Amino acid sequence: YRTIQALSKQGVNVGFQMLDSAKDRPERQGSLETSIEQGLKAGAKYFEIYQADIKEQKNRTLFEKLDKKLR
Repeated sequence: YRTIQALSKQGVNVGFQMLDSAKDRPERQGSLETSIEQGLKAGAKYFEIYQADIKEQKNRTLFEKLDKKLR
């Protein structure tokens, strides 16, 4: 994580890929919101998020906020 943060501060584009779907396998992925927050703190410029999570209506506000932060 510290290495990723350091690379981001050096201008390297950092992205995060979710381990699994937070909807389908929460015990493996954990909270989608927490995962995104950690990625943003590390300087992520993009995220790869599972379709099952994207389709969840309850995540809409989370993705709208993420969109604003990444712009």
